[in-house]
Amino acid sequence: MATFNDFFLHVFSFSFIVFACIFNAKHANAGNVQGMFIFGSSVVDNGNNNFNPGTIAKANYTPYGVDFPSGPTGRFSNGKNIADILAERLGLPLIPGFADPGTKGVAITHGVNFGSGGSGILDDTGSIVRLYNLGARRFVLVSVYPLGCSPVVSHGMGCLPIQNGVVSIFYDQLICMVNGLKQQLPASHIVVLNSVKLITDIINNATAA
Repeated sequence: MATFNDFFLHVFSFSFIVFACIFNAKHANAGNVQGMFIFGSSVVDNGNNNFNPGTIAKANYTPYGVDFPSGPTGRFSNGKNIADILAERLGLPLIPGFADPGTKGVAITHGVNFGSGGSGILDDTGSIVRLYNLGARRFVLVSVYPLGCSPVVSHGMGCLPIQNGVVSIFYDQLICMVNGLKQQLPASHIVVLNSVKLITDIINNATAA
């Protein structure tokens, strides 16, 4: 039988996948967003895994993409994913996938999506620092969603408080890490989205307009 520590380690190995959902918006004159670089897992994968023969984590078939104009694209969603929506809100076109052979030249003018379903990230902040050193100044970090509410974890028993409690601990530590980074990276703007609050609000107010 799996112990609590086993679950704790499982959550943290999974959490790095979600934590890697880092969005970088590089700004030019007049404060206009010029581009966005996306790192993450299936939450933001826009088809990179289609070109990866080494993984079975693919979403290039129905019912994925049933609401996307061109049908299944490799996005682990019925339509656009969070990276697509954020790009649109920032006035950017859909960001091309890194693994797509067509992602080169003028196609990367507005950034690149490195998201890959099933991916992970090392337990460090090196990627943010390297992007900062390349000129990035604005970042959005999406925290781990409430895994205790996921059907694959809860098995139909609703939201499990112990599992969600572990995720909340991770969020608290993430905030501490970000506060430290802000002091190390002058003029940077780092925003952390609390996925637990966002998703639990949706669950608790499912009928809200």
